[in-house]
Amino acid sequence: PAGIAQFGSVFRNEISPRQFLIRSVQFDQIESEVFFNPEKINEISGWDSVKDYKLMLQRAKEKKAKPVKTSELVAKKIVSGKIIAYYLAKTQQFFEALGLKIENMRFRELDKDERAFYAKEAFDFEVETDIGWLELAANNYRTDHDLKGHMKESKQDLSVLDEETNTKFIPHVWEISIGTNRVFYAVLENAFKQDKDRALLSLNPRIAPLDAGVFPLLKNKPELTSLAKDVHKELLKYFDVLYDESGSVGKRYYRLDEVGVPFCITIDFDSLKNKDVTIRERDSTKQKRVKIKDLCCTLGRLIHGASFDKI
Repeated sequence: PAGIAQFGSVFRNEISPRQFLIRSVQFDQIESEVFFNPEKINEISGWDSVKDYKLMLQRAKEKKAKPVKTSELVAKKIVSGKIIAYYLAKTQQFFEALGLKIENMRFRELDKDERAFYAKEAFDFEVETDIGWLELAANNYRTDHDLKGHMKESKQDLSVLDEETNTKFIPHVWEISIGTNRVFYAVLENAFKQDKDRALLSLNPRIAPLDAGVFPLLKNKPELTSLAKDVHKELLKYFDVLYDESGSVGKRYYRLDEVGVPFCITIDFDSLKNKDVTIRERDSTKQKRVKIKDLCCTLGRLIHGASFDKI
């Protein structure tokens, strides 16, 4: 398969543009078009990495989504082949990586009377929110409808030569269309938590606005601020980190919790003699001591999914 992706603003004649980011006249969209030989719809590199992965699938006319292995989609002929099953799996994995919970997502299969006339198969990827199920991505098997139309109007041959068989074919298209504004809304709503006296955004560290905050315990102690600034300067070589010395440490923690920063690093008096720091995890508020020489490696591991309890 050959994939082409693009991102940009699109416009529509929205009848009721009054639902915040959900329905608007102008919005941003990501589209991926995967072109492939329909005779090789079951040939896709990376298949083994997704064949046992479970998709949340709601079949047409059914009322509830159920987990279904990617390989079962092909074996039970729910989809036409491995290429389609593979990209459905990759789509769900993308939204999982954004922090959306798998139990709150589904692929809703569209029946013949729901999908576009050109779509052989269609699945809306939806996530459950406070305003109900919200479509984030449309997934359509457009067959050769697009290129045949271009060929007809342009009078140009857009067929492709398969060098293995020496035969020509018109590429088929699997399309993934994602509304980024809706994704932004769904991620923020999913991440927002109220924990007693603090509000926090429980964002996946890979999409957080900053990787960490660096604090001296007290701002009126030059030896602490000096070491904290040195640590901040070193971390800036590899990460997006913020230095903050205003207000109490507790208030600094809460400020960064509110905007989704996953880790806070505090330099205290023990840091001066032990050459270590306290690193605090946003969601659990757990704290651990880490040697300054190991801090870059430890923070990198945490951002990429290492368990805080095992560092």
